[in-house]
Amino acid sequence: MRKIIIDLILVSFVVGLIGWDSSGIVKADLEEVKAEIERIANGKELPPKEFYSDGCSFWPDDFLSHSWKDYCIKHDIYYWLGGTEEDKLKADIELRDNVNAVLPGMGDVLYAGVRAGGRNFIPLIPFPWGWGYGWDTKKESEN
Repeated sequence: MRKIIIDLILVSFVVGLIGWDSSGIVKADLEEVKAEIERIANGKELPPKEFYSDGCSFWPDDFLSHSWKDYCIKHDIYYWLGGTEEDKLKADIELRDNVNAVLPGMGDVLYAGVRAGGRNFIPLIPFPWGWGYGWDTKKESEN
């Protein structure tokens, strides 16, 4: 099972690299996104960098009539804000559970991808969406 999940993540990563399109970028100028940022931040200081999201990075935003893009945008808000390792785990689990509620099993695969990719575990590929990406440095995101 683990090999299947890893293979699915690798295939979706390659497909995502080939088909990534910046026209779907969501920014904080949308009222719904602003409201969600304020709700999630809950009075905490907001990062200096502008919020942006591409939905489910390197993963489909939907499948047939099932969509989880809004959950991915919410997850990106958490990643933009940063915080503790516990905050990151909670954000990843929430994404997994929300996506599984839409399409059982899909959240589990997506969860494996965000746990690996959200760590910027490949130093040669500077993923723009790592934990605390709204801050100028990782250290600032932990304050």
